[in-house]
Amino acid sequence: MDAVREFLPFMPKAAGAVIYPLSLVFIGVMAYGFYRRFLRYGIRPQAALAELVADAKETGMARLRNVVSLGLLHKKITRRPFAGAFHWFIYGGMLLLTLGTMTVALQQDLLSHIGVTVLKNGTYFFFEFALDTAALFFVAGCLMALGRRLLAKPDYLENTRDAVPVLLLLLFLGVSGLLLEGMRLAAHPVAWGGYSYVGSIFAAFVPAAAVPSAYPVLWWVHLFAALTMLAIVPFTKLFHIVAIPVHLFLETIGVPKAKLSMPFNLMEMAEDDDAEPQMGIATVKDLDWKRCLELDACINCGRCERVCPAHVAGRELSPRLLVQGLKKTLQAPPVSLGMKRAEASDFVLDEDSVEEGEGADVFTDGVITENAAWSCLNCGACMEECPASIHHVEYTLDLRRHLFSKGEIMDKQAALLSAVERNGNPYAMPSYERMEWLLDDGIPDIEDNPDADYIFWVGCAGAYGQRNQEVTRAIIRVLQAAGVNFAILAEEKCCGEVVKRLGEEGRFQLLAMENVQYLEPYADKTFITACPHCYNTLLHEYKDFGLELKVIHHTELLAQLVQEGKLPLAAKDAKLAHIAYHDPCNLGRMNGIYDAPRTVIEKLPGASLVEPEKCRDTSFCCGAGGGNAWFNVPEKEKVSSLRLREIKESAHPDVLAVACPYCLAMFDDAVKTEGMEKELAVKDIAELIADCLSADKTEESDGEMLTASS
Repeated sequence: MDAVREFLPFMPKAAGAVIYPLSLVFIGVMAYGFYRRFLRYGIRPQAALAELVADAKETGMARLRNVVSLGLLHKKITRRPFAGAFHWFIYGGMLLLTLGTMTVALQQDLLSHIGVTVLKNGTYFFFEFALDTAALFFVAGCLMALGRRLLAKPDYLENTRDAVPVLLLLLFLGVSGLLLEGMRLAAHPVAWGGYSYVGSIFAAFVPAAAVPSAYPVLWWVHLFAALTMLAIVPFTKLFHIVAIPVHLFLETIGVPKAKLSMPFNLMEMAEDDDAEPQMGIATVKDLDWKRCLELDACINCGRCERVCPAHVAGRELSPRLLVQGLKKTLQAPPVSLGMKRAEASDFVLDEDSVEEGEGADVFTDGVITENAAWSCLNCGACMEECPASIHHVEYTLDLRRHLFSKGEIMDKQAALLSAVERNGNPYAMPSYERMEWLLDDGIPDIEDNPDADYIFWVGCAGAYGQRNQEVTRAIIRVLQAAGVNFAILAEEKCCGEVVKRLGEEGRFQLLAMENVQYLEPYADKTFITACPHCYNTLLHEYKDFGLELKVIHHTELLAQLVQEGKLPLAAKDAKLAHIAYHDPCNLGRMNGIYDAPRTVIEKLPGASLVEPEKCRDTSFCCGAGGGNAWFNVPEKEKVSSLRLREIKESAHPDVLAVACPYCLAMFDDAVKTEGMEKELAVKDIAELIADCLSADKTEESDGEMLTASS
């Protein structure tokens, strides 16, 4: 049985001669749209393609895995069940229907002329069943998406001008395709019609007598709708089906999430008198074409805004509006095809019209406010949630760099930078006090214990913060109890993390180069740090200056010691019952360290781990990231209070365990603000271990300390 003739009944034989030339016209419009977009990026499509090919030759397979995981399999989209479902229905349905249409065209216009028939008998039956199923899911997906936009209307989802029309066009394509199939079955009932089960339902409501006249009209309308959808891809939200996979393919491979960009290198500039550093971004003209494409990949879905702690707390920042604002300035139409992006971007697009921008940068043009740039916590929640893998944090960092270059910073930020430069710490405390108290307690400096296996990087918070000094002592007590051979660095100073996060790149690099020179002789040691911010900087940022260190977080070492039985524990703290663990952004989401802290908690006698609703990679920031521990921006609620209440309401813990000195400080303050002092204790994981050390181990550690100090 050859069923190909059933595909185009009642159509003139010359229809095929019209379809392909007409399709070329619409494809030409689409190509023109892509060409205009790339001109705005400041690069011609040929040059962009050449870079893409070069990237493919180097790390093509890794890049393809990225595209498949995030772009084709929708790994992040499916985190939201409803949105994930209708995206899969639309995407999967459209993919199968497109492949089906191409198969029919191949069979009808090529294979049939050489006597080859693919769609016949069982193959044809399965083909019809699969396409009906795909069409059914496709229509369902369109209806679900329309229902969310027109009925549910979540706050984080903006209805742009083209959103609903595009969905209606897609819905029409799905419904009209099924109706055409129903017409065919109504006019020519066949025994195998049951395989086209959705079309058969439509056929029951179609008068057979009306099919010869109605079918050709609907068929041409359906075709024009399909070609229109193809043509408008570069001009509407549909562009994301191209932009996102390409952006995912172009993403830099092998760079850790926690690694921040390095816009210039002072060491290289010292050798080149003509070199001029790029101090952040003032407008989209300062972006390379790949980052422009990244902006264009944003589909305005609002997921980043929904999870942004700064936005939830009522700060001015919305990562969605930041990217959309930059994107609108990028998309301002050029006067002619010959105009360069640098000229085209002098136009700023408001809600109703395109007007020439009067300001010198995105701040004066109203794209973003200074408070919004400083509000970012650098927590990475937006980046983790974004289906398009947009690096929002990098944009806010570049905007901060620009503000610094203009000298537009707060007094507290200026004082902070001055303190780091003058005292080697952001607390403005004397540098000699940093390690003095530890050396007085008999903790050996690396010069006194050169055979140490580990170097304990205490960090600014662990050295100067009164509450965090208790954590430092607890870590030392545990290390000594386990017989770990370690030392500290008497000349330790700030790693510079807060300086870099504030956008003062030059000052960070000078500080980093000093530290690198000091640390190079100890590069064969393993560095322990209790601060995830120091962890990031030592492990990731110092590589830019030629120093690769082995760095572990203290929870990783504690987990190892507990599992090896080097820390016999006894239940001595009556409060140890239900313990909730807060995942620090820089430790968990940025570096993927989730299990080690939980391993320690689960080994504590008499304790049980209770997970808050927002945990692991969906954890909610404490409010200290991005330098925000050192200055204030306008907000309706404290981020730390929001997080504390969420943990308390979802997990009902007796103890909140933390693994970051800044988280500890923020939650200590929030507990007092929320009046929870009597019902919730906040402790670092090292303190929980130290509290449970058995008596014999405590005596041994005391003895070791006395020996070291004698």
